[in-house]
Amino acid sequence: MVVQMNTRIDAKTKRDGDEVFARAGYSASQVVRMVWEYAARNASDAAAVNALLESLKEPTADQDAQREMRMQAVRSSGALVDGLLEERGLSWTGPYEPLPYAELRERALIERASEKGLL
Repeated sequence: MVVQMNTRIDAKTKRDGDEVFARAGYSASQVVRMVWEYAARNASDAAAVNALLESLKEPTADQDAQREMRMQAVRSSGALVDGLLEERGLSWTGPYEPLPYAELRERALIERASEKGLL
């Protein structure tokens, strides 16, 4: 038995989302089915479903500020390590090239999706 769902969504959001999903090889129907199938597979783990849905929400200004503080701490940690090594007369020869936030975020989202069996 197949059930048809109807939902309201802003036209621009729909258009933009359809474009991205098409480039990724998915239709809007496939994406909706994937979300519902994920929920069904995790019926006994509402926290997993909640975690997925929360990860899709737009961050609040407070969350953005907290994230920026954490990112600043990560960025400055390299200088702290360098200072400590220099103070101790040690040197670091390994590669240290901080990744841009967007790349780090993408890697984390891919890792999270893989862990949850979405990829």
